[in-house]
Amino acid sequence: MTQSQAQPGWLDATSDIDPAGWLISREASRGKTVKAEEADIIKASIANAAKIFKEDPRMIANRAVQLEVMLDPTDDRETAVWLVEVLADVVREPGRVEGFGAIGQQYFNLRKAGLNERDALDDLSRRYRSRG
Repeated sequence: MTQSQAQPGWLDATSDIDPAGWLISREASRGKTVKAEEADIIKASIANAAKIFKEDPRMIANRAVQLEVMLDPTDDRETAVWLVEVLADVVREPGRVEGFGAIGQQYFNLRKAGLNERDALDDLSRRYRSRG
């Protein structure tokens, strides 16, 4: 891979790279084949998260990658793609949490406190899902 083709570590404000495409290419760089329907799901997850958290898709992608690095997944489960999908699902109602970064930090804190993935997500779901 040449320098011009190298995967950027971060999408800055002037980047013209599609955030969903960036996450997809990060998956591919790990050797995961992303099928067309999976790519569509990733694109929909980013769009959904942008709506829920009222944030730019670029920032959501950046925060998801940052959280992935912080969690340092050894089982290839807590990837940025997975985090975008599950953390947006935890908060169904826009405005119930400050932003994707805030929910990501809470998830990180719960994981580092010893909760497994499912229990951490269940804890966040109890706090942030709409009560209807």
